[in-house]
Amino acid sequence: ITNYDAALAEKIIAKEDELDFYEDKLGTYLIKLSGCDLTDANSKEVSVMQHCIGNIERTGDHAANIGYIAREKKEKGIVFSEEGEKAKQIVVAAIKEILQNTMQSLCDDNITLAKLVEPLEQVIDKIIEQARDKHLERLEAGKCTIKDGFVYNDILSDFERVSDHCSNIAVCVIRAESFDFETHGYLSDMKKSGHADYEAAYNMYLEKYKIA
Repeated sequence: ITNYDAALAEKIIAKEDELDFYEDKLGTYLIKLSGCDLTDANSKEVSVMQHCIGNIERTGDHAANIGYIAREKKEKGIVFSEEGEKAKQIVVAAIKEILQNTMQSLCDDNITLAKLVEPLEQVIDKIIEQARDKHLERLEAGKCTIKDGFVYNDILSDFERVSDHCSNIAVCVIRAESFDFETHGYLSDMKKSGHADYEAAYNMYLEKYKIA
């Protein structure tokens, strides 16, 4: 989406098809495993995988969408304003970090890392909202076109959904010990409680990914 590469875009889109295939195969296998006599550790691992693979596959859907949008942006000669490009790059950096933290926490069963995901997801929601507001201001001032705006908002929407799926995965890692994978109640309680670690991580990410 910044330096378009047709081969890379096609690779991303092809990977999404692979993710669909693996989700189906792995999901079928995990259902069979869940009916077996498993140890508590294995049962936990199966449950986490069952709850996470759908979110991983849907993340791939959004990656493919971004690949299509990048191609459209290139073909139509769409160029974002300098301010819009800077805001987008800040969002991209935050998305890269939340993806890395999420996948590492899942692969390593790292609860400490998983607990950093939701504060960053909240910051991503905030900076995307700010990016949209500033883009609307530019649109009203005639500094960009409606066509540019559709592409810009589509990219931000896909990034927002990627961060949502990361949050779902991280909560699964955190709640796995109790086999409680209900996300909304857990996240609501954590935010309402004003948990010090959550607040500290949120403020840290807010400063790190601040849109001027």
